[in-house]
Amino acid sequence: MAHQTSPPGEGCYVPSHTTDHPYQYAQRQPGPDESPNWADGLEVVPYEQLKDTQHWPEVRQEEVGKEVTPDTALANNWKWKDERDQYNAGRAPEIADTQPSAKPNRKRLCIILGSVLAVILIVAAIVGGVVGSKAARNSKSSTAPVLDSGGDGGSSTTIPTPSQTTTGGGAVSTTAAANAGAIRSGSPFAVASWRNDKGNVALYLFYQDKSNDVYYIKHDGATWGKPVNIITGLRRNTRLTATIILNGFGNPARPHVILTYIGAGSTVLGMAINENNNPAVSDDPNIKKMSLEAMANSSTASYYPATVYQAASGELGQARIFMLQWLNRMTGIMALPGTSLAMVPISTRWANYSTSGGGYGLIYQKPDGRMAAAVPNLGPDARTNAVSPWFNSSIFPSDITPPNGAPIAAWITSRPSSPSHFPNTYILYLDSDSNIQMVYTSFSESGDGSPSWKTSAPEALKGLDKSTEIGCVLMASIDKDQNENEIPIEEDSEEVNRCFFQKGGKLVEARMSGSAGTGDLEWKIVGEVPLPL
Repeated sequence: MAHQTSPPGEGCYVPSHTTDHPYQYAQRQPGPDESPNWADGLEVVPYEQLKDTQHWPEVRQEEVGKEVTPDTALANNWKWKDERDQYNAGRAPEIADTQPSAKPNRKRLCIILGSVLAVILIVAAIVGGVVGSKAARNSKSSTAPVLDSGGDGGSSTTIPTPSQTTTGGGAVSTTAAANAGAIRSGSPFAVASWRNDKGNVALYLFYQDKSNDVYYIKHDGATWGKPVNIITGLRRNTRLTATIILNGFGNPARPHVILTYIGAGSTVLGMAINENNNPAVSDDPNIKKMSLEAMANSSTASYYPATVYQAASGELGQARIFMLQWLNRMTGIMALPGTSLAMVPISTRWANYSTSGGGYGLIYQKPDGRMAAAVPNLGPDARTNAVSPWFNSSIFPSDITPPNGAPIAAWITSRPSSPSHFPNTYILYLDSDSNIQMVYTSFSESGDGSPSWKTSAPEALKGLDKSTEIGCVLMASIDKDQNENEIPIEEDSEEVNRCFFQKGGKLVEARMSGSAGTGDLEWKIVGEVPLPL
């Protein structure tokens, strides 16, 4: 007989032997503390119900509350005669005459013994079903991968359910746990990096998986952690950017990270990741309430305290943290629709670039497709002359034309010989042959004189995936950390000259040795980021 399934909330199955059908549907509403799992079969019937029902013999306490399967009940379609009347009257079956010649009593005894055997078989089936069901549920829950926050003592967590993550507005992920976190081809990247309390360069690397969910994977300077899901179902053509705050909200052990992205309605949204808090991941309501409307395929770029995006008109807009609030201003810079954006400080000292009027350089494509570098002039500020060579548009190469919307990434390092704290500036972009090209600053003198831009085509950065994005380390800095110490931008080293991209479907890391000051720049691929396949 087919097992009928009860619609949740309309009742539940209880045994009945008043008909030839061992299971019938009884209209009993589940109690307030009951949560029947209809997928697992029949609901467990409380002991008092079993004891009081007219159609069940008395059952031992340890045998009740266990699940009954349709097959075992169907195999024992009991037909009570006078015993049923005795049970209805609340009496146990009477077995008084045990004479061998009393055939009716012997027949009655056989029926009773058969009934007891049937009960034993049912109990055995119940125990097997319950234990098997519990084992299956335990097995299912134990297969969910355990994720940690990667090094420096961060607490472990499992993959959050959609209710624990932000919904990006796209289709909800249905990826099996075994494949969750596998990077998709053409995934956006965002890298936020700092030197942690152990003296290592640590980083958060954000990316999108094959179900368009956003994950981060953390490196503590020695080992990679495991992927952590923070946004579900974000649209496929989104862009990501991240920056780090080392004072106030965060510290070198556990910094405050702000991830910025474009939501389903082309609105600029943000998330905060801070392992000092519980929960560690939360929406940034201050960004959301600004209602910044971006171009549908807008890129984003950020470095504390500013984030840049592209409005629907093609103009670049700026959101900036001021007195713990986000403020929005347009930059007056028109760019190619859908251009990639990169952003770097104009100085290696935070005090020189954190002013309200600008303080950072933007790399983007002009409306005609040519690459450009500019410093937004958003009003009076305390900037020094550290903007050179950014302000001098005649210095930046005018003949670099990447494919429209090609990935662009940039970072800076400190120049110890610069009295004005001018940085070395590095820019990477992907050309039409899937090779990375590099543009970087050069100073012909030991001080700040005669700045210029140079180009190179690193051999190790050729033959990448056509759809790859590029993410590079840009070290966090601050004027005063929690110990009142300044954290400036660091000098060149393989620890800080690091970038990530996809090659052969894998997320790989490359490092650069040497310095723009010496000109002996050399790239090498050092390995793959350990992500699920």
